[in-house]
This record gives sequence, C-alpha cells and structure tokens, in this order.
Amino acid sequence: MKKVYSFRQSDLSSGEHCLEKLRRKYQTPTPQVCTSDQVRGNVSHAAFEAAGKMMLGGHEPTLDDVYGAAQWSQKFWFPQVDEWRQPQERCEASIQANVEGWFWDVLPRLNPTGVEVFFDHVLYETDTVEVRLKGTRDWDDAELGLIDWKCPGRKPTEWELKRWDIQSTVYTWALAQETGEWGAQDFHRVAIVEGETHWLTLRRGPQDWAALEDKVRGLVELLEADLSVWPVSWSGWWCSPKWCEFWDDCRGKHLGANPW
Repeated sequence: MKKVYSFRQSDLSSGEHCLEKLRRKYQTPTPQVCTSDQVRGNVSHAAFEAAGKMMLGGHEPTLDDVYGAAQWSQKFWFPQVDEWRQPQERCEASIQANVEGWFWDVLPRLNPTGVEVFFDHVLYETDTVEVRLKGTRDWDDAELGLIDWKCPGRKPTEWELKRWDIQSTVYTWALAQETGEWGAQDFHRVAIVEGETHWLTLRRGPQDWAALEDKVRGLVELLEADLSVWPVSWSGWWCSPKWCEFWDDCRGKHLGANPW
C-alpha cells in the first residue's frame, strides 16, 4: 500500500519560513493559539461566505444581511480568542469596516459560481507514495475566476506576493485539474484593510505548477528520510514567541518566553 502525503498551501507556506516548523506541523500537529488577528479574518470571511451563498441561491444580499452574518460569527469566534493583539472593541470596528468596504467596493463586481469550494487532488504518484494537494477556495466567479479574501492588519507588499505566493499556484493548479484547461490563470487576492480594498492579480501557469511539483517532491523526500529534526530558520519574524506555536519546545527552550 502506498503512503499518502496530503498538503495544504498553508503547510507549504510554513516550509517557506522554517522547515522544522513544517515537520512539526505535519508529523506532530498541536492546537494553535487563537488570536484576534485570525478571528478578524475568520469573521469577515464568514460574512462574505454568507453573502455569496445568498447570491448562489438567487438572492441579493443587503448590507444588513452581511452585517448580521458577521455578528453571528463574532458570537462564535470571540469566546475562542486566546490572545487579543488589539482591544476587542478595535477588532469589532475593523470587522465592521471590512464588511462595509467589501459590500460597497467588491460585491457589485461579483458573480459567484462557487463559495468555499473544497478540493483534494493528486499532484503525483510513485511506486511507494501518493502526494495530494487539498484546500478550500474562497470564491469561484463567472467573470473574474478565482478570488481569495484576506483581512490583514496592513496593506500587502505586492512585489513579494507576485514572486513568492504559493496559494495562488496551488489554487490555480487545482482549478486546472478540475476544468482540464491548462493555460495560465488569474488568481485575485483581495485584501481588505480597515475597510480599504486592495486588489492584486497573480497570474500562474504551467511553469509555476511544474516548479510547485519540484518543491513538493523535495519536501516529501525529507519526510521519507524520517529525520528527527530539520533545519531551523531564525531569519525572520516567524521565529518568535508571537508567531510560532512551537517556540517553547524549540528555540525558546534556550532563550525563554520573552527574549527581546
């Protein structure tokens, strides 16, 4: 029987930052700390999803409909926050601004064909392993194609995303698997920051998908080697108590919980 490896784009992104973090996430997953930053995105996403499903059902959502979905989601997510990185009132205000900005600036352009579309496809197989990529696309649109919503705390750096974004490569590859259309495709990354929308279109095609497969093959070979530890990367914001859930059992064993 073949061994099956299944990756999400977030797993591959973790590997971009630190291979040891990817190994731990994949081999010994642990519950992640729920932060107000994550909840801001989760609640906003839930509101956009609700509006999209209304549209798929033939109904035109109102601003009150989208606000209502956000408020319902807040009731679910706010009690689960482990770490408030800004006051709760500030988080609520950001969500309200994002919902309103999305409703007025983004919604009029949209014509959804799918919302929260799950995929799980084989990337490649060998005699011993089957390697799959899976995920959930935020929005498939009849006119625009693939759209993904982001609600970060600051405006994204476009040139970095154009060079290094993995999500756009994985999601366009998955759509090509489903449609059989293997030409280059657009992936629209829409960031809503305090109510301001920032559209970034990333174009990905066969050359990107081939490079993706090479990358994943290297990770699978590392996993197959069954090493006890992989290289640890210190050279970025991700190697810190705030951003790495494995800090206490990794670099934090030596530096402590608050080294800087």
